[in-house]
Amino acid sequence: MGFDDAMRALLGEAYPAYEEAMRAPAVKGLRFNPLRGDLVKLEALLPWQGQPVPWCPEGRILPEGIRAGRYALHAAGVYYLQEPSAMAPAVQLKVQPGQRVLDLCAAPGGKSGQLAAALQGEGLLIANEPVMSRARVLAENLQRLGVENAIVTAEKPQMLARRFPGYFDRILVDAPCSGEGMFRRNPDARQEWQEGSNAGCALRQSEILEAAYQMLKPGGKLVYSTCTFSTIENEQVCQAYLDAHADLSLEEVPLFPGWEMGFGGVGARLYPHRLQGEGQFLAAFIKADKDGEEEREPDKIKAVLHKPSRAMADFFAAALPMRPLPERVICWGRQCFALPQDAPPLDGLKIVLPGLQLGEDRERYFIPAHALALATAPFTSAQGPLLNYAAEDAEILHYLRGETFSISKELEGWHRIAVQGFPIGWVKAVQGRAQNHLPKGLRLTGEIAWRYA
Repeated sequence: MGFDDAMRALLGEAYPAYEEAMRAPAVKGLRFNPLRGDLVKLEALLPWQGQPVPWCPEGRILPEGIRAGRYALHAAGVYYLQEPSAMAPAVQLKVQPGQRVLDLCAAPGGKSGQLAAALQGEGLLIANEPVMSRARVLAENLQRLGVENAIVTAEKPQMLARRFPGYFDRILVDAPCSGEGMFRRNPDARQEWQEGSNAGCALRQSEILEAAYQMLKPGGKLVYSTCTFSTIENEQVCQAYLDAHADLSLEEVPLFPGWEMGFGGVGARLYPHRLQGEGQFLAAFIKADKDGEEEREPDKIKAVLHKPSRAMADFFAAALPMRPLPERVICWGRQCFALPQDAPPLDGLKIVLPGLQLGEDRERYFIPAHALALATAPFTSAQGPLLNYAAEDAEILHYLRGETFSISKELEGWHRIAVQGFPIGWVKAVQGRAQNHLPKGLRLTGEIAWRYA
């Protein structure tokens, strides 16, 4: 049986509507970043308006032809490009500030960014991606969004399960899958579909869920999601999970306009012919609380803390006077990081990002990390040196391309450069020139939508 035949059997009378939707352009979206400020004010910054995503207050459906990734406010972390249906699982997890949260299959970072925003800087997010190259992209995206209380790991789920039994209040498992729900965005994958691939994916998904079960504390919540239509990977995996663990129960998923209840009443299904978005499945599980069981206080991190140099202290006093010098600092070589307040022991784990990257502490001088400029926004010039420009100013274009540009000769030392009050990085003022410190991998080439007109 080919994919088309499988979908005909799955959808029945709805199949023609699905086929028609698959011939339409894929839907694109963005999600505003609450860590950058009030939603109304953020949306007012853009020269175009998108249609609201019903299940995600911060989500918008992009108008056709808008290349939102080429705008300076994207570089400032004001929003994240995310397909509308993909916004649903993190919303359903209902994270609260102060909780310990795990995103077990986190790359490229859209859902992790949602979870971090829900934490509002309180609590801990561990975002895990076993593939190192993807984990680095995940870390870069969280840094651009200004997340400070996240740790990025590159571990197998089973390794994390051994280290963090019963540790997390909330776990998101956005599992690797056959990707059937994304075939409109990747038509070639539709032609490569094989009937037997679903069973192999389901086995892997069940292994990941088992590791997640071990890490979920009693009374905790887990959301399982895929971007496939296969009942083998969706409802059947969920039912087997329930059968294996008597202390797990399904939580009812509220059905937004266009959503359908999963087969057998398990979870919810999102189809491209029913809404503006791609294919998605999600289900929520609650782990029963255990009466009389005391919660184990997690060990605090045992790493050797670094004492910031005088140069680092002087830098913070001059360039970031509104930020106190971090107390919990560790260093990898010369590169320093501020640990999240509730960071657990990390020894023996593959860590990509242990917290907020501060920069290089070289005793006699300090070189700030790009992430430090983006850690909190918006800023004002009263809170430290800030070169603030309008989105259409040529200086913003020069900066995003990695070029130097002219500034006042009266300026010296490190300055954040910002677009409409939102920092996008660092420059160093030297004799009337702004030396560009945007990392090479983040520099834009080709056409840049730097003018809104």
